[in-house]
Amino acid sequence: MAALRAAANLAKGLASHIRLIVPHVVPFPAGLDQPPVQREFAERRFRTLAEESAIDTFVEIRVCRDWETGALWGLKPRAIAVIGAGPSWWPLSRERRLARALRERGHQVLLAG
Repeated sequence: MAALRAAANLAKGLASHIRLIVPHVVPFPAGLDQPPVQREFAERRFRTLAEESAIDTFVEIRVCRDWETGALWGLKPRAIAVIGAGPSWWPLSRERRLARALRERGHQVLLAG
């Protein structure tokens, strides 16, 4: 929610919208077309969050095998990414690894938390 609020503040006053990208990881024994948790459930959950945003927000559930690949796939060059990351003593948290991967690919990243 903190990331969504931060993204809305960045987009305020611009002719812009927010893409809320949600990687939905499916383990290897299951097929990508048959995730163990229903995709519709995840979509409803995140659409409810998106409705609270003051900016047009589109939810994109990405079914994938790993979290980082699902988040990185399909981003336009030099995208601005806002990642929700709470305080952590662990420097290699999933969110911080994703931020590093995005920066290495030329994207601008803001960690919100």
